[in-house]
Amino acid sequence: MADLEEAKFRAETTLAYLTEIIEEQRIEFHKYQSELLAALDVFGQARDILRQSFGQSFLQTSAGSALAAHFAKAKLNGKFEPFVRILAQAAASGKLTDGGIDQIFSLLDRLTRNTEDTLAAERQIQSEREAAYARVSSELENLITKLANEIAEVNSEIATLTADISEWEARLEDANARHETYTNRWNDRTAERDAENAEYADATARRAADLDVVHEVTELISSRVADFTQYITSTREDVHID
Repeated sequence: MADLEEAKFRAETTLAYLTEIIEEQRIEFHKYQSELLAALDVFGQARDILRQSFGQSFLQTSAGSALAAHFAKAKLNGKFEPFVRILAQAAASGKLTDGGIDQIFSLLDRLTRNTEDTLAAERQIQSEREAAYARVSSELENLITKLANEIAEVNSEIATLTADISEWEARLEDANARHETYTNRWNDRTAERDAENAEYADATARRAADLDVVHEVTELISSRVADFTQYITSTREDVHID
């Protein structure tokens, strides 16, 4: 029972730990995905702005300011120093050259591809994490359910056994009470029998003594009768002789 409860506790603890990890990974993934999507949006808007701004003093136009604002809003400046360097060159010269525009488009294309590849890779990684979590969590949940059922079965068996023991104890107590009653009755009957036997023995002894007395009296009477008969006979003989 203790082993089942310990196993269930470990499974529940492991599931809670894995759930906490996957939730943290989801938060990080959604945050990173939002940043990447924001970057792709900025890159797309940058292309549109550049297409509308060829041959102008780029940084002095509303388009240039909008492009810089988009990058600042996306917090990507530190990641894309080449782009910032091109913009600085444009600020010094007063306008962007055709070569500079081409470099910006090329950089935007490369950044877009890299960002899309990174986003796809992150989505794949997160999908694999979700699949692994779903598989492991399902196994753990099935294990927890199985252990819970086994614990319930053991508890049911314990309850049944406890009830049986209570019934057996009641029966044993009743049997002991009946045994004690029967033993007391037996002892009482044995005592009565012993008393009856003793009384019978005393009566038998008394009857034997009475019979001895009767026998003695009978013998005495017989002796007296014999003596009397002899006396009578002797008396008659004496009378006849005279």
